[in-house]
Amino acid sequence: MKSFYIDKPHEFRDLDLKSGWVKRLVDCKDDCIVSFQGRYYSKVLEMEHVKNATLPFEFEQLLHFVVEHKGVSWVDIEIRKRLFLSLMADRLGEGFSRVGGKVSYFGENLNISHTRATKRSGTFHVGVFLYNEEMPVPTTSLDQFDVPVKDFALSVMHDYQNEINAIQTQLRRFL
Repeated sequence: MKSFYIDKPHEFRDLDLKSGWVKRLVDCKDDCIVSFQGRYYSKVLEMEHVKNATLPFEFEQLLHFVVEHKGVSWVDIEIRKRLFLSLMADRLGEGFSRVGGKVSYFGENLNISHTRATKRSGTFHVGVFLYNEEMPVPTTSLDQFDVPVKDFALSVMHDYQNEINAIQTQLRRFL
């Protein structure tokens, strides 16, 4: 698995989450994880917002993680997303926990996430709130904990890579 941190801001939309997006961004043909900062727009959140005014559907600045694994099902990529989020919560420390597809700090959400799978690959996106904005649901953000964004992104990607590699090594022993 390869990882890339991109210093240049990028805009990301939930509709971008498809097989090959990572390859087009960083020319990676293997399993990859990419992190960057930038705007975010979600068609899914927009539809939910219209129904019951939950989270906004546009964010000025998120820390994005986009992970693509070749040849995995939706169930497998969802499990990997939850592993990723658990590692993120562990990295942040006491008070942080993963519940479903979110990391929270004493019940306040730190991120949004979603998963998509095709016949070729499974992909997930995690968007971490960098700054505390006024939202209709309780949220928290990295700036409240003085977390250095790039160092955090690199550490979480490294933790995830190591865990996936360890799992794959273990599986090879038994297959």
